[in-house]
Amino acid sequence: MRDINFSKISSRRLFFSLIFGVSNFFILLSFTHADSSLKNSELRCGWFDNPSPGNAELTDTAGVWLVAQQGEYKAEGAWPKFSAGQWVQTGTGSYGYGCLCIFGKFDSETRRVLVIEKTVSKPTKLCRTDKKINEVEPFNPLK
Repeated sequence: MRDINFSKISSRRLFFSLIFGVSNFFILLSFTHADSSLKNSELRCGWFDNPSPGNAELTDTAGVWLVAQQGEYKAEGAWPKFSAGQWVQTGTGSYGYGCLCIFGKFDSETRRVLVIEKTVSKPTKLCRTDKKINEVEPFNPLK
């Protein structure tokens, strides 16, 4: 097995290689990078749930991570964008959930997403067929 020198790979190339190089299962990877803005960044994949205004969380194999809580907290960075086919609407407005990978900074003590650096929306089928997270699909009152 060959060692990979992550410091010689651009963060964008590494991020997309990891996401698109892994077909039907998700990975959790922590690593440091030579670029100081990416130190302690992690890749986490799972369900992104936005059930109401200003509230969102990510549920992956490690549990639930707070992305935002109305009036209390919001992770830095842009929220993910989903195509219509990747987003499950759960009521009026644009509220719902989808499957994605977030590359960013996470605090394992507070269970918060601190910084969202990059996101890639995935088909919901990937989360639904992943045995580690398929049973924690967010509730859909419209079903």
